[in-house]
Amino acid sequence: MPGCASDPRGTYLLRQAGVPAGFLRRLTGLPARIMDHLLIWQERAAERIHLASLDDQRLKDMGLTRAQADVEARKPFWRA
Repeated sequence: MPGCASDPRGTYLLRQAGVPAGFLRRLTGLPARIMDHLLIWQERAAERIHLASLDDQRLKDMGLTRAQADVEARKPFWRA
């Protein structure tokens, strides 16, 4: 198949089938968006673990109460 090896995103067959270009851009960007979400979730979980470990003085320096920190730390990683 000519052009197949030179297509870095592997969308040659989809283009041949008449799939719209906008759909192809969204489809090829999907792995990057998934990776972005995974990295955000991992960072959020680590930050919440760290927040839960802070002492009251550090929380006060940040302008947070223990209750506010506990509410934030108990949120699941997927929730902003």
